[in-house]
Formats: sequence, structure tokens, C-alpha cells
Amino acid sequence: MIHPKKGSPSGRNAYPVTEKMEELKKEKKNDMAKKKTFQEYTQEALLEIEKTEAALKQVKLEKEQAEHRIQRSLNYLDTQKKKKRKARTHLLIQKGAAIEAICKDTKYLTEAEFYQLMDELLHDPACKFCDCRS
Repeated sequence: MIHPKKGSPSGRNAYPVTEKMEELKKEKKNDMAKKKTFQEYTQEALLEIEKTEAALKQVKLEKEQAEHRIQRSLNYLDTQKKKKRKARTHLLIQKGAAIEAICKDTKYLTEAEFYQLMDELLHDPACKFCDCRS
């Protein structure tokens, strides 16, 4: 008669081969329970696709926002340049109007004659206004 394995209260599963067979049966049952059906794989794949599409949508939104911020910055810089140019133009017009108000005949001068007049006035040794004499 074959004696049961020591430590085994009953004679059941007393031998290593029998124990190994029982373990394999349990593993097979667990594996069968763990195996996924085609529908489960499909559902997981669809969920993964949805997550990827949501991430893509978020990245596209962030890209559009960044492009909009860049465009706003460029528009701001352009506006500042226009303001400076407009202020300079306004100042030049005011100075020209002041010269014309003092010397009324300058409006009849050509551009070359006007520059010659200004050059002579500003480079005259009696003129203390400008130190641009050469």
C-alpha cells in the first residue's frame, strides 16, 4: 500500500505528480476565466481609440491657442509701430506748420528751395539754435 505524503491530513493529493496535475487544472481554469472575448478586445480597442482622439483634440486646441497668442502678439507689435509712426508724422506736420506760420512764403517754395533755406538759416553763424554747423 502506498502511504500518503507526510503533512497531508488526508491521503488525497499525497503524491507530487497528482499535486502537479491539480495545479495545472486550476491554472487552466484560471486561464480560461482570464481569456478575453473578441468583443472585450474590440471594446478595449475602441476605448483606446477614443482616448487617443480626445488627446489629439486637446493637442489641436492647445496648438490653435498658441497660434492665436502669437498672432495677438504680432498684432500688438504692429499696432505699436503704427502708433509711433503716427506720432512722428504728427510731430513733423506740427513743426512744418509752425515754420509755415512764421515764414508764410515757404508754402510757395519747392522742396529743394525749402531745404536750401533751412540749410542757410541753420548754418548761419548768427543762429544760436543749432550746433550742426559743419
